[in-house]
Amino acid sequence: MLRLILLLAAIAALVLATNSCCCRGCGQNIKVPTGDGGSVTFTDGKTVEFTDEKGQKVTIEADEGSGKFSAVAETEEGTTTVTGSESELVMEGPEGEQMRIGDLDPEVVERIGLPVYPGATGLSSTSLPEMATAAFETTDPYDDVVAFYEGELGEEWNESSFSGSGTKSTSWMTEDSKMVITINGATGTEKTSLTLMREFDSEQ
Repeated sequence: MLRLILLLAAIAALVLATNSCCCRGCGQNIKVPTGDGGSVTFTDGKTVEFTDEKGQKVTIEADEGSGKFSAVAETEEGTTTVTGSESELVMEGPEGEQMRIGDLDPEVVERIGLPVYPGATGLSSTSLPEMATAAFETTDPYDDVVAFYEGELGEEWNESSFSGSGTKSTSWMTEDSKMVITINGATGTEKTSLTLMREFDSEQ
């Protein structure tokens, strides 16, 4: 599924780039073989159809002016639809499963339910039925962020640290591995990044 998302994003970028140059308004179908049995077809100035060697097809329509795009992927697993913009990507899978990647969503942070370092700036969040993540950064020193979480987390959390080649990282994980907090820092930067992750049981 992640591979499909990356493919859709890459092709969408190609659509936007094509729409802004020579193919705008061309009104022609241009089919380009990919060399592995698949092909990419430019159907007009804003639509691309990608077909792989198995006949699976992804059709993407992009709007250069708004930066938005929509996609339909017809694969062996079924039909997946994706809508996106510069700040958000939302996918619905063949069985109704949904995934959202984009700017930080406060509802996702609330769903995760883990402490957020005071004053940290939200960067992005991902929400799936079985998992949610939220990413932040702060200009506070790495050691201050680590000290905050050491004071916040209880004995049920296992801590591990790594350092080398100018980078350092500290993580905390519960015994069942369903909740993870990771702090990252690097020499020569003034920012410390942190990620919160939580897995959910199927009934949640």
